Amino acid sequence: MSRDIETLRGLWTEDCVLLAPGRPPIEGSKAVWEYIQEQHSEMEGIEILEYEQDFMEVEISGNWAFEWGVFRGRARPRGGDVIQTRAKLFRILKRCEDGQWKCARSIWHDDPDTEAVVESS
Repeated sequence: MSRDIETLRGLWTEDCVLLAPGRPPIEGSKAVWEYIQEQHSEMEGIEILEYEQDFMEVEISGNWAFEWGVFRGRARPRGGDVIQTRAKLFRILKRCEDGQWKCARSIWHDDPDTEAVVESS
């Protein structure tokens, strides 16, 4: 919610793969960084009202971990209606040499059980 994209940049391994909806695979930290910057620019003028992640399972095995869950959000374009979204998420994390956990693989898609909801202002 803070739009701190520099922090987001540091959360990925060098050989990461991001599978974003409607796009070809985004491979490598440089390409993911370009995607983050692109998304950040597209979000200019949009007020983020709420964002939360709810993980149903987190499993760790050695230097690897996986987690899956959902994320929800509410946002409002300037002068527009509030839009609610919900999506499913799966990530594979890797423990790096410095002990930090970073995202090695990530995929998400809209949750078909809940369509985007528009709240009239």
